Amino acid sequence: MGVLVSDMQFMSKEEIPLVDVWMVTYNHEKYIAQAIEGVMMQQTNFRYRLVIGEDYSTDRTRDICIEYQKKYPTKIHLILNKINLGATQNSFNTHYACTAKYQAMLEGDDYWTDPLKLQKQIDFLEANPEFSLCFHTAEYVNTLENKISYFPKNLQKNEFTVEDVLMFPTRGWFIMTSTIVYRKKAIENLPHWFLDFRNGDCLTVMLASLHGNIYYMDEDMSTYRKNSGGIMQSALFSNINVTESLFLLFRKFNHYSNRKFQKIIYKQLLVFLYELLLHNKNEMKCINYFLFTLRFNYYTLKLKENPVTVKQHIVSAINYARFMFTEVNTK
Repeated sequence: MGVLVSDMQFMSKEEIPLVDVWMVTYNHEKYIAQAIEGVMMQQTNFRYRLVIGEDYSTDRTRDICIEYQKKYPTKIHLILNKINLGATQNSFNTHYACTAKYQAMLEGDDYWTDPLKLQKQIDFLEANPEFSLCFHTAEYVNTLENKISYFPKNLQKNEFTVEDVLMFPTRGWFIMTSTIVYRKKAIENLPHWFLDFRNGDCLTVMLASLHGNIYYMDEDMSTYRKNSGGIMQSALFSNINVTESLFLLFRKFNHYSNRKFQKIIYKQLLVFLYELLLHNKNEMKCINYFLFTLRFNYYTLKLKENPVTVKQHIVSAINYARFMFTEVNTK
């Protein structure tokens, strides 16, 4: 589905990069040059390569990428999709085109601001093999409201475990895509069900955390743009769709991790289910969610660590009873 415009098979061992930066882009004409420049300005004592998955944009994004590849032929590798694959498939393909020891992530409408960003993160990972991934602070630019803030805020520690990562639905997400650098061996092969979800950055961090802790650098080294064309602003990322996606994602991850973290995962699933029950109380699929709730309620209540209050359970039960006995059309 793609055209490769440079290939590592022709590189000598000395030329093989230590870091691959994988960038996915679609209709980022206004931003892509700044994103690429932020990578090209990196000052390192190692080789790195930028791998761009260009997803058949309808604006000038592709032309700009080709212009930069001609300018930096040994540092930029293009994957020019022959059709629009969508964000998830494009990410999947771009990930597999990256073969370096370390992988850095960047989307085409974000950019790096510190020329030593890669050097700092790679120095840390090289010196600390017990960590699988590191991230840092990012400037958060809301172009819709013309506001600037910083993310994450007020983290209480620098080291995070897989358990910490799995708690993000209730504690809040804390890692921007443009700040991530991870070991390739931590995610050598993405599971086939990666393609079922649009939460690619979350899943990438979850998978990496299975192979080592995660480290936070309290330095602002990149910028994230929230704009009307961004994927997170699309209808596919409405709150309820995100909840449904996370519910399925956590169930898949539970099996993938051999139920090693089931205690934490079930607590998150119960929170998702409560939201889904309330949202779908007038829909037939509420029945499915209620049956799931019974199962996860039993497990978490048995552990005496149920994250949903008794009052919330009562409200949920009343809503379900009302739906079952007064609103379902049984004809």
